[in-house]
Amino acid sequence: MYFGEWTWPVLPAMFVYCLLVGVKTDRRDVLILLSATSILILMFVAYFAIYVISPHDLTWHVKTSMGRLVLQWWPSFLFLFFLVTAPPRK
Repeated sequence: MYFGEWTWPVLPAMFVYCLLVGVKTDRRDVLILLSATSILILMFVAYFAIYVISPHDLTWHVKTSMGRLVLQWWPSFLFLFFLVTAPPRK
């Protein structure tokens, strides 16, 4: 819910933003949306596979790498979020 050391939760704020501006449906962005979503899913599957085959304890892995993984996924997630939401109205 919180990103880094921010004092307010990011995901609920993004949800409220999406409710305020709405969702756009543009056929030109479908291929980009599918590509970016596929890449994020493949990244998640790859990280999950590394967690499964690693000889280290799963709890240790998650504690030491979750912040880094969220930081790597965050720009792609923001790209997808703003690709789906409509631009703010004047």
